[in-house]
Amino acid sequence: MAAHPYPARSAVLPALLAALAGALRHWRLIVLGWLAGLLQAMRQGECLGLGWDDVDLERGLLRVQWELQEVAKGATVPAHLRQRHLSGRYWLLPPKSRAGERIVPIGPMRHDARVAWREACPDSPHGLVWPRPDGSPQSPALDRLAWRGLQAVAGIQHPAGRPYLVHEARHTTATLL
Repeated sequence: MAAHPYPARSAVLPALLAALAGALRHWRLIVLGWLAGLLQAMRQGECLGLGWDDVDLERGLLRVQWELQEVAKGATVPAHLRQRHLSGRYWLLPPKSRAGERIVPIGPMRHDARVAWREACPDSPHGLVWPRPDGSPQSPALDRLAWRGLQAVAGIQHPAGRPYLVHEARHTTATLL
């Protein structure tokens, strides 16, 4: 049997959660997206593809219906998929599974943080919640680099001696429950 191409995934340590909360003041643009992954079990693409039209601050709900995908140069998006082209190689596509489209509650801390972020968020012609400072879609690769950088600064690593993967943030929700 061939080895699995990806490392075993686990939940992110509570210490990393604390480091994220502490970094919120300095890295607000990116950290709130990671907290969504940690606390709402959202995939990286779902966080980066979240639009303000999918955030109901009054009712405290998020509608997960899109995932930001960076489509390879020369590749095409299948015509049968619901899709929204943003710019360049960035597209909004449906989440990976039918169960991926869902409504999730915003926890109390998350709600207050989102209200503050809504006021400070860079303008995005696409209505993205976590765009780059110029309003364009956030690169998943740059998001991963920043995620690793935060772990290095916090002195935290996976028990296997590697950085935690962004996707492992989703496993934290089940661990906290």
